Amino acid sequence: MKSDRRHTQRKNGDRRRSSRWETDRLLHWRIYRGRRLRESRVVERSLDGVVLQVERHDLARQGTRLFLSDPIEIDKLGFRSARVTRADTRSPNMRLIYAEIEA
Repeated sequence: MKSDRRHTQRKNGDRRRSSRWETDRLLHWRIYRGRRLRESRVVERSLDGVVLQVERHDLARQGTRLFLSDPIEIDKLGFRSARVTRADTRSPNMRLIYAEIEA
C-alpha cells in the first residue's frame, strides 16, 4: 500500500503554485457586501495570490472575499477580488492576510 503523498508534500515544501515577489503598495479594499473602505499595504504578490499587511481591526477571517474599490488599482494590480486563505500575527497591532486571487 502506498503512503499518502499529500501529507509528505505538505511537510517538506511550499504550497505555492507560483513564486512571490516583494512589493510595497497601498491598496484600498472592502469586504464583500461591506461599506467600510480599508487601506492596507501589499507586501508580497504572486501570480495566484497577494499578502496584505493589515491593522488588527481590519483582520478578515478565512474564506472572506476582498474586493478592490478603485478601477485604477484593479488595472495596476491585475485583479478585482481575492479570497482570504489564512492570517498570521506579526506584532500586536499588525497582521498578515494571505489571499488567493479570484478574478
